[in-house]
Amino acid sequence: EFCEFIEKNKKFIYKPLASGGGRGVFIVDSENYSTKRDLFQELIPAGDGVIEELIDQKESMSKFHSHSVNTLRITTILFHNKELKDNVYILSPILRVGMNEKIVDNASSGGICANIEKKTGVIYSNGADEFGNVYVRHPNSGVKFKGFKIPHWDEAKELVKELAHVVPTTKFVGWDLALTENGWVLVEANSCADFIVMQIADKVGKKDVVDKLL
Repeated sequence: EFCEFIEKNKKFIYKPLASGGGRGVFIVDSENYSTKRDLFQELIPAGDGVIEELIDQKESMSKFHSHSVNTLRITTILFHNKELKDNVYILSPILRVGMNEKIVDNASSGGICANIEKKTGVIYSNGADEFGNVYVRHPNSGVKFKGFKIPHWDEAKELVKELAHVVPTTKFVGWDLALTENGWVLVEANSCADFIVMQIADKVGKKDVVDKLL
């Protein structure tokens, strides 16, 4: 299975299972190794993990920071109530972008977050990182955060509402979506989605919203 994957994906990304926040993630170029066995043996010390094909993101999203796949973090809460017409609630979506040529966009690995108005898909805050720094524009690309409209926003919302029903016993999930030429794709699902990233850019606590939902 590994060899078949390498044949189709000369370059790929490795993600460790026992980690988070983008730590331990790296890109592998199989052509730098003499044999597939050599590559496989070198990956073993990295520990249990998954290898995935690289995502070719659309230019409208890569322009913030081209070295990373810049994603939406859209957190959903699923309600099992037949009386509700729409039983998936979207909680404070954000844009996440990488910085300084890092390949990951996670805030805990030095990335920047900005809050998205969930009805319109327009960013309403400046960017911010977990160290308290605020960015009107991305420090590497110069792209302005506030006022940027997320492309194909309605499609992103519809996708997470559909995904929220895949594992209905998990009612709280943070979905990471990337935009490709063929539309939005799921990067990963986080059943313990961090509340920090929802609050660091607009500096507005979300506890009252969650209390009302509960």
